[in-house]
Amino acid sequence: MKSDTWFRLILFPLLFPLSIFYGIAALINKKISALNQVVLGPPVFSVGNFTVGGTGKTPLVTTLVEILISIDKEPILISKSYKASLKIPAEVFADSNVKTVGDEALLLKTKFPNLRVFSGPHKTKTALFASSKIIDPLATVFVVDDGAQHHGFYKDFKIHVWDMSQHKIDLFPFPLGKAREFWFLGEKSDLTILNRSKSKEVGSNAAIAKVLRAHYSVVNISSQKNEDLQGEFVLVSGLGNFHQLERSVDEFCDNKQCKRLKSVQGKDHDNFDWFKAEVDVNYVCTEKDLQKLKDKVMVGRLFVVKSEFSEVFKQSFSRVIVNFFKKGEE
Repeated sequence: MKSDTWFRLILFPLLFPLSIFYGIAALINKKISALNQVVLGPPVFSVGNFTVGGTGKTPLVTTLVEILISIDKEPILISKSYKASLKIPAEVFADSNVKTVGDEALLLKTKFPNLRVFSGPHKTKTALFASSKIIDPLATVFVVDDGAQHHGFYKDFKIHVWDMSQHKIDLFPFPLGKAREFWFLGEKSDLTILNRSKSKEVGSNAAIAKVLRAHYSVVNISSQKNEDLQGEFVLVSGLGNFHQLERSVDEFCDNKQCKRLKSVQGKDHDNFDWFKAEVDVNYVCTEKDLQKLKDKVMVGRLFVVKSEFSEVFKQSFSRVIVNFFKKGEE
């Protein structure tokens, strides 16, 4: 177990009452938020998780957007400008400042240039602002990133992501665990994704599945010019589940001509204003960190981790989404 897990277990008698108090406060906030729930109009897909850290939520949003586009839908992404300076809802463009709109919003806009992305400090207000910009209501679908704890609007399809590599203590609310609320009192999902599951993934009969097992792993580490990483490197990232990233990168490098020399861990959604790159050193980061680090590392020295879900999972996930729309047409 990680050192912080041992620390929390040792302090269990002190942290457990605080955890209960936090969970009750989160439950009250949920009830209040749901009192004036609004209906946005187009179908709303919400992707969220109950614990903090890198559970694979943002990559799942990417996969969902790809599926929706493939079936001729026009997804609009709703993101939160977490640890960014944006004070009111705004549309995100390719040249938007990552420190203003947030790293997740800009990442999705970079991946999908034609995707309309909206970011803001308050999810419901951002969703309402985005709904005023709809061009084709019949084709539009809202995709809400990190939406499990936001109850101000109605959600047509709720997806929850669980990281199966996390310790069981993480199921407790803060500060004992890493959950944002009591998971058994939170919203009920229409589809649960068990990421990094050791069990076999669901196969062909997944159209009506309520649970899908997924494996999200590193498939490549390359520069922006598609040059493969070779030799020693320094891993630098502000990813929530940093140790999981380390393990995944090391596993990928076991059979490649690369080796992690050391790691530099930033805070979750770090802006890296403090970071100074060394000369003639290769650095590896995630796609989410790229926008913040590309101007800090010498050209040709910054490499990006590319991770993907398996094809088995993506096919099963696609069938579930397609089945949702088929039911709506009946």
